Amino acid sequence: MVNHIFYYFLLFTILIILTTGQKEVKEDSNGGSRDLDSFESVIDDEPIRKCTGSQGLCHEECDENCCNSKCAAKYKMGVGTCKLYSKNYNLCICKYVCQPN
Repeated sequence: MVNHIFYYFLLFTILIILTTGQKEVKEDSNGGSRDLDSFESVIDDEPIRKCTGSQGLCHEECDENCCNSKCAAKYKMGVGTCKLYSKNYNLCICKYVCQPN
């Protein structure tokens, strides 16, 4: 009899642990999800991965501010800077949060 009570107690405890750990989560437009309690971005419990991309060349008509604007418009949390890669090429390089696979 005592064994049956112990197993019911154990089952009840596991059930309580499983049901209290759940939160309401809403999918966001970037394929991740948002925890509605804290409004923090959650992407399958992975660490935030940063990626690098390019938005063409920086030049007189598209300086550092223009590059940053292009990257912010194209990528999630994108930040752009102009990087000199050779004497003739000044590239607009974007750093942004990668999308989950």
